[in-house]
Amino acid sequence: MICHTLVFSFGDNRTDAERDQFLSTVREICLGSGMTNQVETRTHLGLPNDSYAQTFVSSAIVQLFCEDLDTVEKLSGYDKLVKFEHEQQDKPYSVVWINHEPITPTA
Repeated sequence: MICHTLVFSFGDNRTDAERDQFLSTVREICLGSGMTNQVETRTHLGLPNDSYAQTFVSSAIVQLFCEDLDTVEKLSGYDKLVKFEHEQQDKPYSVVWINHEPITPTA
């Protein structure tokens, strides 16, 4: 199992409702692809010192759970997802990602 974790920063370019719609659409597209059966999304819980972040302050995180790295690669290039990503760039956002084995939850 591989977890593809994406950390998004929308800055001031989106309202909370627009952010939530973005996350919902990513979830729907990815689940509809048949290449993942689990998509987790969470929003950033802000702190007063967020402005000290060197790269950017996150807005949300998405985790896509795929069978293997080849499936992550296929999902990343999935036509519907790529089209959505391009459409969303009219309100630019930043994203970083990491592919890793699932992290064990805390007790």
